[in-house]
Amino acid sequence: MRKQTGILFKIGTVENLYMADTKGMWDKWNDVQRYVFNETYEYLCDNQNVLLHPKAKTATAAMWNTTAWNAAVIAADSLKTLKSVRV
Repeated sequence: MRKQTGILFKIGTVENLYMADTKGMWDKWNDVQRYVFNETYEYLCDNQNVLLHPKAKTATAAMWNTTAWNAAVIAADSLKTLKSVRV
């Protein structure tokens, strides 16, 4: 995970770290959505246990990456009307 600096991001500086460009979604998203996608995807990729039922088998890496990607897209896309965040 990237080092936390106290500032989430500067407007216009959120990088497309994971090549998120399915159907041009990255271009349609605002900076808040882009930030949420990057952070959600990065966190979930390394933490399958967060969403895994205690009795469930772990998913393969490929399957889990798809699950993490889909969750990150849903999280980012749900913020369509949010333009800025105060922390």
